[in-house]
Amino acid sequence: MAAPVVVQSNKNQASNHGTTSVTVALTGVSTSNLLIAMFGSFRGDTPGTITGITDNQGNTWTQRASTMPGSFGLAIWTCKPTTGGSVTVSLNFSGGDANKYSSLSVYEVSGVHTDVIDGTPATSTGTSTAPVANIPDTATTTDLVFGVMTCTNTNTATAGSGWTLGNGYNDNDVQMTSVLLRTTSSAGAFDPTWGLGSSDTWYAAGIALKGITGGGGSSIAAISSGYQQRGMR
Repeated sequence: MAAPVVVQSNKNQASNHGTTSVTVALTGVSTSNLLIAMFGSFRGDTPGTITGITDNQGNTWTQRASTMPGSFGLAIWTCKPTTGGSVTVSLNFSGGDANKYSSLSVYEVSGVHTDVIDGTPATSTGTSTAPVANIPDTATTTDLVFGVMTCTNTNTATAGSGWTLGNGYNDNDVQMTSVLLRTTSSAGAFDPTWGLGSSDTWYAAGIALKGITGGGGSSIAAISSGYQQRGMR
């Protein structure tokens, strides 16, 4: 059986987009695989509402981790597509002012269980130069683990030891959505960790997808999010 593999990914950003959306397009999506969407956003000085994720094929998206304190937000969704091919994913907004900034990254992965269930989220608070998503121990040796992080001020993100920066945005020129990923080689604790150029309030989330080579059971070994409160940007 195949180990977890990233098939493709894409990303996009939008600023001052009012009540519309930010979209990311993938092509040749297989209905045998899993889609993962991760975003970070500043939702306006008068915060608008993130109404959810949709796509042009009418697939169902499930929110797995989310934190929306104040004007900032971060979340992870997954989708087992029933219709593949060309899939355009949209993060949708309503209300609030036009001062919104969002970044969205979407991945297609194979070799993971697609009958996804929720894990138990965990949260943390504080301000630091070392964001971390506190994922409970992974149960198998073949998990594909993702982390996503956003912060509140001008900053630059780097990958912690053992992690690789993915197809995200690692600065706050629009809005940071820094993606990390790794495939595990043993069971244990694999918490996505970043470095920031300066101490900042951050929001982080992580998701562990169980590889098919890891056997049956829950598709997601764990889902958790770490976040910190802040003042306005």
